[in-house]
Amino acid sequence: MSIEGHEGGRLLGYRHVAIAQRLSMVPVEQIITEHDGLGEALGAISRPAPPLSLPRYHRPGRSFAAPLSTKIGPMPPRPPPDYGPRARVGIATPQANPTVEPEIRALLPAAIGVYATRLVHPAAQVEDRLHHYVRHMADAVRSFGSLQLRAFGFGCTGSSYLAGRELEDRLSDEAAAEARIPVITAAQAIRFTLRALGVRSIALVSPYPETLAAAGYRYWEDAGLRIVARRRVDPALTDTHRIYELGSDDALQALRRLDTAGAEALVASGTGMPTLRALRSLRNETSLPVLSSNLCLAWALLRTVAPELAPASPMELLGDSAAESGAA
Repeated sequence: MSIEGHEGGRLLGYRHVAIAQRLSMVPVEQIITEHDGLGEALGAISRPAPPLSLPRYHRPGRSFAAPLSTKIGPMPPRPPPDYGPRARVGIATPQANPTVEPEIRALLPAAIGVYATRLVHPAAQVEDRLHHYVRHMADAVRSFGSLQLRAFGFGCTGSSYLAGRELEDRLSDEAAAEARIPVITAAQAIRFTLRALGVRSIALVSPYPETLAAAGYRYWEDAGLRIVARRRVDPALTDTHRIYELGSDDALQALRRLDTAGAEALVASGTGMPTLRALRSLRNETSLPVLSSNLCLAWALLRTVAPELAPASPMELLGDSAAESGAA
């Protein structure tokens, strides 16, 4: 059935009246009675509508008005990441070094995520590569992009030896200021560890060629340490690439040959020579602290990002007797 009005010979159909009624909240009979024509009907639309009546939700025994809006409270905290739920640390290692990542990973708790980048340079001479690595420390940190690291470890002791303490400290401070995270070199970590243990004299083993080993001796003496005994693992070495072919047994034999009289700690320098099995064996043979570049770097990083997980001594990161039989 069509409900019609007219104005100037034009019909006002049911559809137009229904729209007017719906928008004005005026009963359709009143529109038809009071307004003879479309113009009058539209005039009714412009009048204020009565208060909106909210629909009600009905449940057995209760009913309540539906809210116009729902207030959203604080978002729940994001769950920790699957890997590195306590903290994430980045490490940089020379391009062909096969030792830093597995040893740092083995030493740190599972709650610490370890992520690596490579220090790369095409120079044939080891000194040129090492100079480049330390002078581009900030580039190594940047290579992680938006990965949210809590600290960064520079896993190349030889670069620090050539740079010297003053330049090493300045470059690491600049990289830390740019990245807004702590930046720690392996050599700084050894210095930090020796200071924490109150050590002033060391017996030192290094896997380097002669010139780089000599730079290491100057570095430690400049740091105020007394080197009471020193030994190169392989006197025939002329380049650092051969260091990566050494094993823990090579480190162990060199450390055992040291004359430790007057030493307050044994130090195996260099991140590329595997040392963990050697340190675990020597821990049962001497009362002196037995340290390496990677062990000290792992301890320094852990004390920085999760001090509650860090043991009082770095040697405790080597694990118990049961763990010694596993691969390092």
